[in-house]
Amino acid sequence: TSVTALSATPRPAPPRFVECQIVVPRPELHERIAARTVAMLGAGWIEEVTALLDTGYDPALPGLMTLGYPHVVEHVRGRMERAVLAERVARDTRRLARHQETWFRKTLPALQLHAGAAENIERLAALLAAYVPRSGAAVDAPKEGP
Repeated sequence: TSVTALSATPRPAPPRFVECQIVVPRPELHERIAARTVAMLGAGWIEEVTALLDTGYDPALPGLMTLGYPHVVEHVRGRMERAVLAERVARDTRRLARHQETWFRKTLPALQLHAGAAENIERLAALLAAYVPRSGAAVDAPKEGP
């Protein structure tokens, strides 16, 4: 089979997707971030970073420069108290969440689903019914604004 023949072969259409944004009220989101931070610290994050540093991993590696890790490194090195560590990780996570909210608002005409809202299932079912007809062939999803 030649390259020309392969390039002339029709390709299936790329898969389509439905853009959805799960919206959590900001106070609840902040509570969840704080609880998740405490849970991660309690589940061994500090010990994980300690083991990595003890093995010789450079804290400047990209994986150790991701959200929260530089603060954990500072704590492991004795330069930051645990309470300050938890607050800074939570603060940085809140900032990331705010940037993501801004990006969603400006970039995607996403279907907004409010976390815990009972009508989400009905809204998704209606959207998917319109998106994937009984024949199984995908059609353009209707746009639903925020």
